[in-house]
Amino acid sequence: MSKSFTMLLVAVLIMPIVSFASSTAVSEAPQPQWSKTYPRSVNYSVNGYSVDVWGDEGLSVAQTTDGGFAIVADINDHHYEPHTGGVDNHTTLVIQTDSLGNVMWEKGYLLSYPRAIFQIEDSGLVIGGNKFILKLDAEGNEQWSKNFSSYFFAAIQARDGGYVLAGITDAYSVDDNIASIIKIGADGNLLWNKTYRESPSWSRACSIVETNEGDFAVAGEQGGAWFGVIDSEGNLKVSQKYPELEGTFSSIVGTEDGGFVLVGGNQIGGINMPSQGIIAKVDSQGRMLWNRTYNNPPIVGFWFSSVAQTGDGGYIAVGYSSALFKTDAFGDLQWYFSSSTDVSDVLGTTNFVIATEDGGFAVVGSKKDGVWFAKFAPESGSSPNESSSLLVPLIVAVLVLAIAVVVVTALLVYFKKRKW
Repeated sequence: MSKSFTMLLVAVLIMPIVSFASSTAVSEAPQPQWSKTYPRSVNYSVNGYSVDVWGDEGLSVAQTTDGGFAIVADINDHHYEPHTGGVDNHTTLVIQTDSLGNVMWEKGYLLSYPRAIFQIEDSGLVIGGNKFILKLDAEGNEQWSKNFSSYFFAAIQARDGGYVLAGITDAYSVDDNIASIIKIGADGNLLWNKTYRESPSWSRACSIVETNEGDFAVAGEQGGAWFGVIDSEGNLKVSQKYPELEGTFSSIVGTEDGGFVLVGGNQIGGINMPSQGIIAKVDSQGRMLWNRTYNNPPIVGFWFSSVAQTGDGGYIAVGYSSALFKTDAFGDLQWYFSSSTDVSDVLGTTNFVIATEDGGFAVVGSKKDGVWFAKFAPESGSSPNESSSLLVPLIVAVLVLAIAVVVVTALLVYFKKRKW
């Protein structure tokens, strides 16, 4: 038998293996396990000014220790007393639900543009937002609040019991638009205040997480997408910029291997042009491991606003407007659900996503002028981490390859005996 015939036979037998191992078919997106909309008030006037309902926005959500959820929303019609007048009134609304999204209590607070909510050890809630941090007890009663000069996009509790807030120094002046991170103690008193800018360009800190070493990893923008690591005193240890991405990282989540996954968006061809969603994986020092871009036609201004790691080691990213994108551990798209695929009016806007204790995820946003909240069940056939996500196809591929080798060897022996 000729050498070329043997190579062709091996190629024919191995080709299905390679195709099987590398294929990433996009499957149908799941429907919510349940979905809730919490409506608001009708239009009205204050001190002679017409105040319209522009649509209340759920901006963040946290799962509480009782299995329920705490949602924080921006109320654009200033529904709660006392009214201060004007056409740009905003109120912070907190909705506490049970495990099925049914309202247990809701309360409003005269603070504007909340960005983050989380539960702390005493079962109370902490809310961080533009220029403020607010501490509530388990029933939503205010315990203390602090005001600052910076505008914050993210807030977390540190392992030492204090709080870290990330944002910008001034939201209205480009020259003063500098990434700002502050640390306060458990009582709300300021511990340190740092800014970060390496060039005259706009910089901002959009999201922050605590690392395994007690440092803080930051996602944001400095002349393009930016990743940083600061120590417990706010000193910059790592700074990585990715100008090739031409955009911003808006959210960050830590991974089991000590690295991070970041999401955001880039501008194709410059400002005010169509944008793409970005998902990127970096190591602990911000070295790029991989990145992917995703489109969501017909949405022009599309980018990812939040990300969570799912029980199978993959990621669920939500995009401004209405979009859920599910990837595997390496960023390859598994399914997506967006306004263009939603034929049953299931989705609202999708602002923030969290992984839930049961291995599923929950999304908050707005729908029909009310806060929208949906819970998605865990997906079947999940695997626990990146290293095992390809274990089954790898085993199958090895087995098939072994069978192919046996078959080829047998055929070689057969044809050799026939001297063909």
